[in-house]
Amino acid sequence: MLRYGGAAALAAAFLLGAAAGAGAQGPPSKVLPPRLPNGGYTVVIGGDTMVALPDSVLRALVKMQGDLRSARAQIEDLQKIADARQQQLAGADTLAHAQRAMVAVQDSQITSLKKEVGILDALRNRGWLSVELGAGASFSDGTPGLLAGVAVRRFRLWGLAQKGNAGGFVGLGFPIF
Repeated sequence: MLRYGGAAALAAAFLLGAAAGAGAQGPPSKVLPPRLPNGGYTVVIGGDTMVALPDSVLRALVKMQGDLRSARAQIEDLQKIADARQQQLAGADTLAHAQRAMVAVQDSQITSLKKEVGILDALRNRGWLSVELGAGASFSDGTPGLLAGVAVRRFRLWGLAQKGNAGGFVGLGFPIF
């Protein structure tokens, strides 16, 4: 079994080794020469193999563990931010699709309104001078008559001619449609 300990583990290994060497009962132990690059010792006590490290190495390991925990927490935070951004992106895509659909509907409405404006302009801008003619008969004796008129924009002037009868009318015209 491989275990990590500090200078205390190294001291315990020496004491156990000294006690075993002095005839006391305990597991046999030995310290292998320092061959570790970080200055630690490999200690074998009974069937257990341990590595005794200097305090500076242990402090560095503890600091690395703290840095690792901090980095994992930062990764979690960044993952949460990335997930939130993905949701925002999906919402933005949905909104953009809805806006494109709305723009298409509005383009259709604009085209329709332009057609209507063209029709209204044609009706509004038609000639300002017109001639109006009509024919008919009187109700009492059925005598035929002729009606003729001149219109300047909305103002109308008509004349009536009938056998033995004549007259004139003045009026205004108001478009209904």
